[in-house]
Amino acid sequence: MDPFAKPPTISDDYRMADIYRQSAEVFFEKGYESTTMAEIAESVDLTQGGLYYYIKGKKALLFAIMSYALDLLETEVLQPARRKEAPEACLRALIGGYLRLVCEEPSVMTLLAEKEEHLERLHAAKIKSRRRLFADFLRDVIASWRYEDGRGGAGVDPEQAVRHVIASIHDARTWNEGGRLGYDEMVTRVTQELLARPSREGDAALAS
Repeated sequence: MDPFAKPPTISDDYRMADIYRQSAEVFFEKGYESTTMAEIAESVDLTQGGLYYYIKGKKALLFAIMSYALDLLETEVLQPARRKEAPEACLRALIGGYLRLVCEEPSVMTLLAEKEEHLERLHAAKIKSRRRLFADFLRDVIASWRYEDGRGGAGVDPEQAVRHVIASIHDARTWNEGGRLGYDEMVTRVTQELLARPSREGDAALAS
């Protein structure tokens, strides 16, 4: 089911990006279950009828926000990383790009990681499939990086490594409280943890 109430146009793209960001902030602050479409409409300076001109309902809006987050992940993280030939450079591009998204678009990226259960079944499957593409690429890059120059991967489960990286990125605002570390230092911290020990079991995972 297409979440749009009408086919989007180029001029709508900018407006929709603004609607997604502001709606995500409302969902994040009030909680998805507690937020009404009337509150969303007010936050984006539209009447409720005007909001329905763009989007069909709350679940459709959530799906659209998650899809927007995955579009950002593709253009801002995956595409630049794929242009890196060396595994370490590729891994740092993945982690650094993802960290920037989480720090600059925290509400949007948090919804992507945590609210899948509220989607329609078909939409949830689409989101999970797209997230899996990112996780699989990250897993392969981690494996290549660990084996480069004889680093090895004994005792490390690739799936757990992916979960650990993603959980560390989403927790960055906590462990980097006050912003004392720059992006390069944050990336180094996450990558060094991969070398220091096997990944923790049970980390929250975008990879799931």
